[in-house]
Amino acid sequence: DLNYNIVIAGFYSKSSSTSIDGAYMVKLEVAKGTVSRLNGGTYEIPPDVIKAYSSDWEKRRLEKRERKGENIGIRDLEIRSIATTPNGSIKIVAEQYLTYQYYDYTRYPGYGNPYYMSHPGGVFYSGRPNSRTSYNTKADDIFVFSIDAGGRLEWLKKIPKSQHSNDRTAEGLSLACSFTGNDVNI
Repeated sequence: DLNYNIVIAGFYSKSSSTSIDGAYMVKLEVAKGTVSRLNGGTYEIPPDVIKAYSSDWEKRRLEKRERKGENIGIRDLEIRSIATTPNGSIKIVAEQYLTYQYYDYTRYPGYGNPYYMSHPGGVFYSGRPNSRTSYNTKADDIFVFSIDAGGRLEWLKKIPKSQHSNDRTAEGLSLACSFTGNDVNI
């Protein structure tokens, strides 16, 4: 922050699921050696923000989960930037980002494959020669939190975005942000 304290931020879930319900922020006051939560320090992501810019099908799915009392949080959210602005507010920029890998065993399908094995969970192909590992990377919606100098959530915006790459490095996927005065530019 402006007083050279360290801001620690991350995400939390109210349940044991992998979905994210909101952000938290604490300050480590270097001079005092204390950690403090400003105004509660947690910032829940409201359902209307989660549903914003979603397809009709996705909105219906989320509303059905809400009616059942299930968590409709966000998955795979990563902080990309945190900045303190001249007015003392803190901006947190986060992106839905996921890289997953899968294995291609199509060269030896079925029982003729020398690396084919059966186990109680189904078919298993060991990662032997003639198999290939592939990667997919998804960089989706951006969430921007603005927290005022007193620790209260000023606003929270969801910016729709959808990018995909077929490799681990995610070359070509991007999110750039800069801070001008009290504004964040995406």
